[in-house]
Amino acid sequence: MCRNYVALDIETTGLRPEQDEIIEIGAVRYREGVPVERFSSLIKPNSIITSRITQITGITNEMVENERTCEEVLPEFLAFV
Repeated sequence: MCRNYVALDIETTGLRPEQDEIIEIGAVRYREGVPVERFSSLIKPNSIITSRITQITGITNEMVENERTCEEVLPEFLAFV
């Protein structure tokens, strides 16, 4: 069994990858099965977050209004992974 890995969680504005956007990325790095480092970032989408998505994720438009865009966050996330 692999003991060194990164587990990740991504929240989006919907289920259609061709049009919906990432609004949060979270990840935990494990070494020998033990969590050693965390990454978390809210992301400002180009579209609004609907009330349905807020119900599911708990993320509101107000929470992301001053956050960085996906293009700004992804390089940092990829470096973490």
